[in-house]
Amino acid sequence: MKSMRLILAAAAALAGFAATTPAHAQTATAIYDGPVILDGTVRGTLNLTVKVAVKGATANWTFTGKALLQNATVTFSHKAVNLPLSGHIEIPAKTGEKLFLTYNPLGFSGTLSGGKAGAIALNVGASLNAFANKNNADAQLVLKNVRGLYNMGLYHGWGVIDGYMSLNVGNLGAVKIAGRLADGTAVSGSAKLVPNLWEGGGTVVAFHRPIYSKKGFLSGWLIGEPDQTLRLVDNAIPLCWESADPKRGIFTNKMTVVGGWYGDGKTDPLSPSKKLKMKTSLSAPLLPAPGTGWTGGWVSSAFPDIELSRAGGKLSIPKGKAPKKVGAAYEYEPADKNPSMAVLTFNPKTGLYKGNFKIFYDGKNAADKPQHKVVGVPYTGLVFPFGSTHMGDGFGMATINKVKNNVRVFLEPQDEI
Repeated sequence: MKSMRLILAAAAALAGFAATTPAHAQTATAIYDGPVILDGTVRGTLNLTVKVAVKGATANWTFTGKALLQNATVTFSHKAVNLPLSGHIEIPAKTGEKLFLTYNPLGFSGTLSGGKAGAIALNVGASLNAFANKNNADAQLVLKNVRGLYNMGLYHGWGVIDGYMSLNVGNLGAVKIAGRLADGTAVSGSAKLVPNLWEGGGTVVAFHRPIYSKKGFLSGWLIGEPDQTLRLVDNAIPLCWESADPKRGIFTNKMTVVGGWYGDGKTDPLSPSKKLKMKTSLSAPLLPAPGTGWTGGWVSSAFPDIELSRAGGKLSIPKGKAPKKVGAAYEYEPADKNPSMAVLTFNPKTGLYKGNFKIFYDGKNAADKPQHKVVGVPYTGLVFPFGSTHMGDGFGMATINKVKNNVRVFLEPQDEI
């Protein structure tokens, strides 16, 4: 029979405490967090709390948890007695789901299937969430270096922006997520930062956010560098933007991440010596005419290409000059003089920017009457680390003849990267 001290050591190890836990300790609790994965895509998250209570020579184990899936929440509650420190376990849910897990003190891996989870087994993993233990001094020291705001642009293909996102890492590794996709969909929610046991060091965060009335989702598994500073963010499992909503389109975009640690969310991290220029992806030949049978074209010389200035923690843009009508035609200032009448507001603490500008069409309508059409383009974006400097990327929307046209609006660094 195991002695009291050995049982307590096993319980303490499971909870991530040192094996030298005093013999008078009677309980140990550990929290585990990680992703639910199918076909290389995060399809949910798993949280497990394990409590071991020792009474006499008996260790009573209690497992409670929750799997947050695309269309369901599955809860677990299970009890066992005198389990080995490492091994295998089946944890059933009342609604028919089953977790089949291989476990050790540092984490769990296995499958979730049945019930609301479906017949196809989902892969699951859960790492010991040492950051959730406020008494773990070593973990809290790591967390102190990792806390802050992480800004990133989300892309697929070359220069095709799918969205932007911020992760704010706070107390006990709690992560707040806020972002926007290229179709204007806002994404928000929460996640957990945990030590990275899968990739050999550093930290990871898995997230899954249903969108489009749960007919789509944004998900991913981001990793930080093994030096545990999380100054850069990269993909462990590619971020995925998926829609099964016919109104939005049926698609799956696997995305890459550009960006990383932006700052503490309270101060301005941008260097005043780094210059940025506001530009867009607008192409006059690719924009539709404002009406059927119109002839002429969009004035590409007026598309924004404007150097921004910085003073007192602010990004500022030259005041725009509207085009002048001279005779029957319009004359435009050079693009850097802001003939698009662009305005920009910027929050240096968070990296968010927004504003609007104008685009112009000069020509004739189907009745051969001269036309000077003005279309407003509202936009939003996010500034994030890029090499040794920062850049911003986002998108606007030009509504032309009742049709919405996506426009990339980015802040391009002018200094050498």
